[in-house]
Amino acid sequence: MWEYLAYYLYLPRIKNQQVLLEAIAEGVAALLWNENFAYATGWDESKGRYLGLKAAEHITVTLSSQNLIVKPEV
Repeated sequence: MWEYLAYYLYLPRIKNQQVLLEAIAEGVAALLWNENFAYATGWDESKGRYLGLKAAEHITVTLSSQNLIVKPEV
């Protein structure tokens, strides 16, 4: 996500990576996660499941190509 925000001019500018990480952590910690999103540490293709799925709790977010932001509909 950070790479997209830095590369595509039509996306909003963010001061630095820490701002993005804090925004993700706050969104995941919100109690009404159906209005926000969840966070997963990966996707298991064979089981069709998200790994380490977290919602409505405080987490530590890291920048990794494995980590995912998950919409509530999913």
